[in-house]
Amino acid sequence: MFYHGHARHGGIELDEATSLPEGAEAPVRLLSDPAGEEEIPTLYERLGPVIGKATRLPTDAARNQASGRYSNRRHDATVPAT
Repeated sequence: MFYHGHARHGGIELDEATSLPEGAEAPVRLLSDPAGEEEIPTLYERLGPVIGKATRLPTDAARNQASGRYSNRRHDATVPAT
């Protein structure tokens, strides 16, 4: 069963009259936020505490590309030699 209702005086008032058994358990899900939509934080705001905190990383991955640290051996084996 699915019923629609509205919050009134700290409880839920159903839109249509129905007889539910006393003590029946029912989930409640808000379909709208009457106080206004909550603003979603930006990626920077969510990751701000960890941005720039990593230490002992290579300064540039391009320098390590030639050394083979980032190579995919299966892919490299299929590339013809020049």
